Amino acid sequence: MNEIDLFVGRKTPRMLREAGLIDVQTEAIARISPQGHGHRALLLYFAENLRDRLLARHIVARNELDDLVREVKRHIDDPHTLVLGGLFFQTWGRRLVQQVN
Repeated sequence: MNEIDLFVGRKTPRMLREAGLIDVQTEAIARISPQGHGHRALLLYFAENLRDRLLARHIVARNELDDLVREVKRHIDDPHTLVLGGLFFQTWGRRLVQQVN
């Protein structure tokens, strides 16, 4: 998919271990998008960008997609709806330092 590795966050701890780091730890961080923040509407932007392809490939019918977009918009506009803007991975480790005698 456009040569983007969607699973790089999941693979990072393993890659760090393979590179020789020890005590590798990872935290997943979810950001919440408050009312009025542009990230709240990302799902709608994606739906509009993919609309022609979704319809052309018959993945969803036009009226069904329109209904889904309306429903998502209704939820996004509701200030009581919790919208996660994205999931981030913070990963760290340390190198094993060998002592020289």
